[in-house]
Amino acid sequence: MFYQFDDDVTSVDYSDLKDNTPILGYINQNELEKMQKHFNLPFQAAEMCREQISPLSSNLEVYNQCYFIRLAVPCEKDLINSVGIFILKNTFLIVNISDNEFFNRDLFIKTTSRLSIENTGIEKIITSFFESLVLIDDSRLDMIRNSIAQLEEDVINNKVNNSFNVKLLEIKRSILSLRGYYERLIDIAQILTENDNEIFDDSIKRLSLFIDKVNRLKDNVDILTDSVVHLWDAYQASLNMRLNETMKFFTLVTTIFFPLTVIVGWYGMNFKFMPEYDWKYGYPFVIVFSILIIAALILWFKKKKWI
Repeated sequence: MFYQFDDDVTSVDYSDLKDNTPILGYINQNELEKMQKHFNLPFQAAEMCREQISPLSSNLEVYNQCYFIRLAVPCEKDLINSVGIFILKNTFLIVNISDNEFFNRDLFIKTTSRLSIENTGIEKIITSFFESLVLIDDSRLDMIRNSIAQLEEDVINNKVNNSFNVKLLEIKRSILSLRGYYERLIDIAQILTENDNEIFDDSIKRLSLFIDKVNRLKDNVDILTDSVVHLWDAYQASLNMRLNETMKFFTLVTTIFFPLTVIVGWYGMNFKFMPEYDWKYGYPFVIVFSILIIAALILWFKKKKWI
């Protein structure tokens, strides 16, 4: 699928493309071989689009006639998409490597919809594509922020369940993935602004605004990272408090019943002359005495506000 920006935006076949006219294309891996010959794409770059490498891997290669970018793009549900990008003199070519939830296709559509007919050049196509990459990231970070706030509320209200660790790990994984993604976007955008192979007529000044936006997003991710650390500390403190409460309970129980243990040990001695053995009120006396000891200890603990 190719769009040509001339007097109008037209969808054309690659064989009908005009020279010196801005072009935005979207192809899959099966079409890559034909496009490689048509646009004289570097062989090494084309092979990188076919290689099965880590979905988190991203890199940028600078050639004399073009730039090549293999970019890992995190999308919803912690899925990672891979896309290859060839940037030539008047052509921006997107290669769909792996597409979850049709994210890459939608990215191409968003890029096209953000472009106007007037004064559309390769520089505007590039900035439109990169701006489309982070178009929904503010809302994505808001969702992560709300998830952290909900977990914090659960910790405060002592409603933490067995899935807390799993949820926190998922949030941490998403945050780390986004942080690495933003760092790669900043590096790529900075290299493009340098225009080392001079395929752009002017430096891409609008990419500087994009870099500023991504830096702000990365700063927000760093804040979320600190929030996760504080949340984990609060969770550990909550566990320690619950453990302390449990230990306090067992300590109080042990302390209350310790005098009874002394009484049991005392009357368990096998001495022949123990008057309480022959006293007819000895048994109820020991019962009443034990109850009074327990009641006295409970009243004392309450006075000390230990219970």
